[in-house]
Amino acid sequence: MTSKRDAGLQPVGLILAVILAAWIAPGPASAAGATTARGLPVMGAVDTPAAKADQVERDRIAGVAAFEHGDFALATLFFKRVRQLDPANDEGMFLLGRAYLANGDASGAVDQFTNAIARNDKVEKYFYARGKAEMKLGKYAAAVADFNRDLELRDGKGSSTFFLSRADAYLGNGETDLAIKDYGQVAGDDGEVRLARLHRGIALARVGDIAGAIEDFNTAETMGRAGHTLDFDTFFYRGVVNQIGGDSAAALRDYRAAAEFKDPRRPLAQCLADAISGKRHGLFGGDPKECRNFDAAKALQSQPAA
Repeated sequence: MTSKRDAGLQPVGLILAVILAAWIAPGPASAAGATTARGLPVMGAVDTPAAKADQVERDRIAGVAAFEHGDFALATLFFKRVRQLDPANDEGMFLLGRAYLANGDASGAVDQFTNAIARNDKVEKYFYARGKAEMKLGKYAAAVADFNRDLELRDGKGSSTFFLSRADAYLGNGETDLAIKDYGQVAGDDGEVRLARLHRGIALARVGDIAGAIEDFNTAETMGRAGHTLDFDTFFYRGVVNQIGGDSAAALRDYRAAAEFKDPRRPLAQCLADAISGKRHGLFGGDPKECRNFDAAKALQSQPAA
């Protein structure tokens, strides 16, 4: 797997060299080295079908290179030009949607994926991508439907990544039993398995299986320590479940551990720890509220960070 250091922090010159590799043989009508204000190479003449197809392919290649190197804004510009030159290109719609999603525009991404599906509804990745974008918008029922269609097009052969995504959608949609089943099908990649155990622990707690939930949280912690991927969620949600199960001492340890992470929910973890230990406190989340009045079970209704 490419690390953040490898993917996002390479020298600018190297990144641009990769992106511009697709432009070694520009069209004869383009000015040598000419670029737009953003650095997008100026198009050559596209007055013939062959020239237009060549330009589309070079924009696609350059956009993919920009995307893979973490420059989602530049990738968006390239893919927009693909769409401009070839409006009926469903792959271009998909690529632009993916760039929008990476840039945080889930709504724009859904629109592009929907356009791609309207052009070609036999490509499984279009449905999967739209499902992921819909989850960002909290549209879990729509995401489940898209994931199911993706699986149909794959003849029922889903990957661990697929089952983890669909399980999270099921969990968000309140279909807890189906979520638990899908989490159980996640295997292989340690990072995915850790997330599956963590999220299944939340699902098990929702159906009252406290012991099963704690076991999954413990597994997630062990895997997190081994892979140096421990996170706030592991300790916070285990703390919630321990509190629901009546083990205040264990809950206190977990809330304090969660509060050590730089996470926006850190004040809540500290707040709950203070409530258990009997300390008074000030505000959290911007609302004047005593932590001891917080219903810990409510935390299980929110989606974990993916």
